[in-house]
Amino acid sequence: MRQVLTESVHGTDAYLTGDDQHAEPRVLGGRERASRASDGPILTFFTAPTVDMHGEVARLLPVYYQKSFEEALQDAAALFEDPVLLKRTHRHLSRLGGSSKKTDALQQVILEEVQKRPAITVTDLLKHLQSLQDLRQVVDDIDEEAISFTDRNGHPKNAPISGLKDRLSRAKKALKSR
Repeated sequence: MRQVLTESVHGTDAYLTGDDQHAEPRVLGGRERASRASDGPILTFFTAPTVDMHGEVARLLPVYYQKSFEEALQDAAALFEDPVLLKRTHRHLSRLGGSSKKTDALQQVILEEVQKRPAITVTDLLKHLQSLQDLRQVVDDIDEEAISFTDRNGHPKNAPISGLKDRLSRAKKALKSR
């Protein structure tokens, strides 16, 4: 059954139900809307209906045939009654939380050197990294294009020498912000 929003007053929306424009409006209060909003993961629960509605607009579906927001919420609520989908959605949202970015071992060496010598230049930093290469600490190899180093987990990584100036400026910026 189609519903058409006629007015919105103080958190309650009046909808016309049915195909007849002269039908009695049905008022949906805050409780009904709140009960639907509290079910399932909030982000996906509200994203699914809006994506669905935007899809109808993108397909140039006439307004008369487009779903109302309440219908889109009902469709989303029906999707979240499936326990497998709900578990998958929770898992996906948990992954989005993730963990904070950690600085890699090379950036940590640069931060330490900037703390010792705040006015260090890129050339001086490259010389310092070459001395670390001779000692086999963190830096494994430096060639014309890249710095090979071992990260915290013992995995080999490469960083372009052209990016050394950016790493240095980030380290100096971090030092100033402390």
